[in-house]
Amino acid sequence: MSEIEDVKAAEEENYQVSRKILGDTVSLVDDVLDLYGVLAEIASKSPLAPRDEYITSLDFLLGSRHQLTLGTLAALRGYLFEALRGCRLAIELVAFAAQVKRKPVLALVWLNAADSDVAYQAHRKKVGMRALFPAGVRALRGLGQRYDLASKLSHPSVSCRRRPRSEWSVITSRSSAAIDPSRPGPSSGRSTHTSGS
Repeated sequence: MSEIEDVKAAEEENYQVSRKILGDTVSLVDDVLDLYGVLAEIASKSPLAPRDEYITSLDFLLGSRHQLTLGTLAALRGYLFEALRGCRLAIELVAFAAQVKRKPVLALVWLNAADSDVAYQAHRKKVGMRALFPAGVRALRGLGQRYDLASKLSHPSVSCRRRPRSEWSVITSRSSAAIDPSRPGPSSGRSTHTSGS
């Protein structure tokens, strides 16, 4: 088997183990994703939908939904690094949507950011990370804390030391061993596959 096939087999095995361990609680993710769908449906039927700030915000919300889906799937497959990255991106996209709601003029700044270096620099000045999570907005402050944690934990200098067993075994021996909750992880002396991660 090729390395790609080994990884695919290990991911599927990890996914099945995760689903078995978590049981019906996985349906909570589907409930959250359904809420994104309801928001998109409501927004698309609004008479304001054609406005730049609504199109941009809807794009951010749907992008957030996509990243949350990918992050959840990565977690179920045993890839915590990728799960945290998906979480971070989902939070960032929601924060962008909230920022555009607070300041609709930023929709065009964001949409035009790739047009030139000047437009990109203007975007960076106006759509900075500090502005995404203002201290005065409680919900965004909380999201900012989660964003910061996910950013730190998904940084390669931190996360490479905590790779799930399946990643290391495929990388080092091209083995397709699935994560076994009773086996210790590569560096921690305990399982890397927990529902709290």
